[in-house]
Amino acid sequence: MKELDKEALISWIKTIEREGYPWTLQKNPKGVDKCLLSSASLFCKLARIYSNYFTANKDALRDVILSFSRPDGMLEDIEGDKNVISETRQSFSGLINIGYDVPDFDCSSFFQEPLYFMRESEWNNPWGAGAHLSHYMFFMHHSGRRDKIDSVLQDLKKFEKPEGWYYKHPPDAHTLVNGIMKVMTAFDAVGIEIPQENMRGILELVFSYNSAYGGCGIYDLVYVLDKCIEHEVRVEECKAAMESCYKSIVSHQQNDGGFSYSLDSCQTGFYGKQIANRSLCGDIHGTTLFSMALVRIDHRLELGLNLCPAIT
Repeated sequence: MKELDKEALISWIKTIEREGYPWTLQKNPKGVDKCLLSSASLFCKLARIYSNYFTANKDALRDVILSFSRPDGMLEDIEGDKNVISETRQSFSGLINIGYDVPDFDCSSFFQEPLYFMRESEWNNPWGAGAHLSHYMFFMHHSGRRDKIDSVLQDLKKFEKPEGWYYKHPPDAHTLVNGIMKVMTAFDAVGIEIPQENMRGILELVFSYNSAYGGCGIYDLVYVLDKCIEHEVRVEECKAAMESCYKSIVSHQQNDGGFSYSLDSCQTGFYGKQIANRSLCGDIHGTTLFSMALVRIDHRLELGLNLCPAIT
């Protein structure tokens, strides 16, 4: 079995930092947008995960991230309200991972009632709706608005099913598992446990789902499996599935040391922007997602990788 080349990976991460947080190490790619706010924010998680192997320039990362600050304290690189929400949450999480506090912010203009992501039609795609639920709960937690958290959790119950969260008809398994992961991160963001009775149905879905692929697919699967182990649900089966995920992750490591988002190329797009040209090389999004998965696998399977858990 191919093993993780940790030395090459650390070298790739150090080079990404030295080059100013590009998405890949492609030289002079044409038509590529830097999307620097997101790439620097993702790098913060790599800085924490591999902190036993290198020391990142945390002040430089903070300064890059905060250079995108708006007057309301939110952060903007790619225009559009949903992009501002997503990038700000990712960036604040990045700052937390490298030891800084979330700066003062006012997100009220982005979350007018009724909440856009709690419409019934939005939960036909729990992947998207769950992501924005997670963002909202993160912001409310850091705003001290427990009343808002309690209210949205009450509303969420109408989408709760034995095997996850969606409206009326279940979506394809890939979308549903991703949506489950997003809802779980929403609960994590505010320190609330998923009810034990929900985990059984979720696990049955996970074990019937055999098409995890790409950075998100594998990470989502590992995240859900890890939660099931935490709840002591079918632990040995979950660990066996994690071992298979580890083999898949290692297969995504490229010759430059980073991880490609998919097996046939690095990730080329992000929030509608072109971030790389199609080629087999490591990219910062894939490397971050796979590294977050490796942390959970390392912990459960005791692989001895000596990684630090990222804060979501």
